[in-house]
Amino acid sequence: MLIQTLQQLQLTPPDQAHAQRTAAHGLSLGARVELPHSAPQALQLLEAQRDSAVMLSESPGMAMREHLYSLADIRSAPPLIDLGALPLDIAMRPAIVDQLVGELDKMGHTLLLVGAERNPAPYMLQGLKTRRNSLSMCAISHGMGLEPPDLGGDLSEIVENVDDKLLHDFCLMGHQVYYTSAHTLQAIRNKHFDLIRLGQIRADHRDAEPTFRGSDAVSIDLRAVRASDCPCHFQPNGLHAEEICQLARYAGGADRVAAIALHGLPSDASAQVHSLAAQIVWHLIEGISLRRHEHPTTTPSRFKRFIVSTSPGTDLIFYRSNQANTWWMELHPAIQEKTTLIPCSPADYTQACQQAPPERWLRSISRVQRNNSLPKQPNEG
Repeated sequence: MLIQTLQQLQLTPPDQAHAQRTAAHGLSLGARVELPHSAPQALQLLEAQRDSAVMLSESPGMAMREHLYSLADIRSAPPLIDLGALPLDIAMRPAIVDQLVGELDKMGHTLLLVGAERNPAPYMLQGLKTRRNSLSMCAISHGMGLEPPDLGGDLSEIVENVDDKLLHDFCLMGHQVYYTSAHTLQAIRNKHFDLIRLGQIRADHRDAEPTFRGSDAVSIDLRAVRASDCPCHFQPNGLHAEEICQLARYAGGADRVAAIALHGLPSDASAQVHSLAAQIVWHLIEGISLRRHEHPTTTPSRFKRFIVSTSPGTDLIFYRSNQANTWWMELHPAIQEKTTLIPCSPADYTQACQQAPPERWLRSISRVQRNNSLPKQPNEG
């Protein structure tokens, strides 16, 4: 029961400073934040809203909230429902996250889990498993497979050992090779998962957007940001603050994403780090507010269809949104009886027009042939 899960949270009522600022500055995001006092009130808010961002913090993320509430309001967004903090008992947290993710997904909400030092992605995936099959996930991280298990190394265990029927696709985004073990990189390649290096994002961050549209869950590690922009670690290279905010906006705007974790926030983080974390969350919320819930199979009138002949007898079919300018391409491998659609970029269409099958298409075909499964489409429940 959702009410029982909510009762285990540390629901925190608004303090006097927050109330005064909300009254004095109606244009701040704080004017839109809902801070329930009790589990029944939280449940009532969740049932009354749709497409809301639901924020839950671990203790390091609580200080970030004051920075977040003072930012400009997002007028087109539904209220931000702040459920306070996870319980202090660390052993209880995995089960609570697991239950919340599944229940909130059922209600049409997106969970923002903020402030965890350890990557909570495994618990998010378990929660979504009850609602969805063949999950896809994107992890924005400086690397993977070299960290101790309590700081995120368990994510590499998921990628290397997970049942292929559960994790249909995975992308390690913004990684730096010297922070990623060769064993993990090879495991990702063997499963035909995706690798987007830091340099690729630096060259054109727009090519990362389709990855989020194909994901069910996203994890964002603050250690992916360079230390000069986020002084809570010692990595000299990494994403710029502007780049992580743009990627967060893409993640929030992806209709399919149901759970997002911002982790790597230490308990002794400076005001600069909390401010950056708040801006990342703000861009996530803005993205959620701009979701269009469109797909070529459910809203065909919003798309234009393109047919590209890449070789004799072989056509690649693309769809472009008339409003958002997002692209999709058909995937119809010979081993499947049905056609499905995967997100792509304008660069994929351009590459196909040059008689070269896009790498994204080839990788998807290889993964489907290996797993004998296709990603679920919006109209498949």
